[in-house]
Amino acid sequence: MSFDLPRNVILPVDTIDVRLDPGPHAFAVDNVEAIVENWRLETAANPALFDGIVVLLSELSYRDRRLIGRCHAVNYSTFMLWRKRRENSGAEHAYGHAVLVAGDNALVAIRMG
Repeated sequence: MSFDLPRNVILPVDTIDVRLDPGPHAFAVDNVEAIVENWRLETAANPALFDGIVVLLSELSYRDRRLIGRCHAVNYSTFMLWRKRRENSGAEHAYGHAVLVAGDNALVAIRMG
């Protein structure tokens, strides 16, 4: 599984080609028992959590202003465990957001915090 892109930088992107793979994510398959146990603990601490569907990347690369990747639908409970075990997990999560470019070429963005 490949993640070939710079971290913690703003990247100009013209094209996004991220495909939804119908198969399971390897992280979900390899961690079934741990996901169930972690979800039990998470919902005990926060009963309002909902185990809906999110996507988790298994590949992502950046070349020539283009993001290319593959993702898999997983339960939120899988995502919650992945957040605790992301090192060498074969999974990634990404967030994209449009940013305005002013006439003087400055970026207009807001940091959430």
